[in-house]
Amino acid sequence: TTKISATEEKLYMVKAVGKVKGKMESEEHELINKYNSLDLKEKIQSLSSMAQELIDQGRITAEERPGLAELFAAKRAAAKTQEKPKTVEKYEQMLLSLGKAQGISHPVANLEEFFPICQELKSIERLERAPERNLSEYDRNRMKKKASLQDDQRRLERKSRMWFETSEDFHRRLQIALIELEKQKAEQAKREALEAEERKRRQEE
Repeated sequence: TTKISATEEKLYMVKAVGKVKGKMESEEHELINKYNSLDLKEKIQSLSSMAQELIDQGRITAEERPGLAELFAAKRAAAKTQEKPKTVEKYEQMLLSLGKAQGISHPVANLEEFFPICQELKSIERLERAPERNLSEYDRNRMKKKASLQDDQRRLERKSRMWFETSEDFHRRLQIALIELEKQKAEQAKREALEAEERKRRQEE
C-alpha cells in the first residue's frame, strides 16, 4: 500500500504542476488503474479480521502456528518501537489466542490413490540399495517403472495441493497422512485376520 499511496501522490502532483515538472512511468499508471490504496487497506484489514477469527476458532494447522507466532511477535516488537500501545495489545492478544488454539489438520485429497504409488516407490528404493546379484528379473522390471510412478505422483500432487500451499508443505502433510493410513490399514488387516481365524474355529467345532 505504501508504493500505491506514493504513486497516487505523484499523480496528484503531476496533475497540479503539469507534465514538465512531473512524469508518471507506465508502470505507475498501470498500478493506479488496477489498484487503490484505500481499497487495499480495507482488504488488508478484512484479512486481518479473518485471520483473528480463524485463530480464535482454533482453525490453524500445526505447520502454520510457528510462522504466525514469529509474525505476530515481530509486529508486536515493531509496535513497541513505534510506541503504539493499542497495536502492542492487539498482537499480544493474538499471540495469546494462538497459544490456546488446538489446531486442525487438513485431510490430503486423493490419499488412497497416493498410497499404493508411494508404497511401490518405497519398495523400489529398497531394491535400488540391494546388491545387483540379489535382484530377480521381477525386481528389475519393477525398478523400470519408477519414472512412470513418479510422474503419477506429480500428477496427483498437482490435483491435491491446496491453494498457496508449497510443494514442501504438501509433502510434509502427505507423509504424515500416509503414515497414519498405513497404521490404519495394518490394524484393519489384523482385525480381519483375527475374524477369519474366529470364523474358521467356529466352523471346525
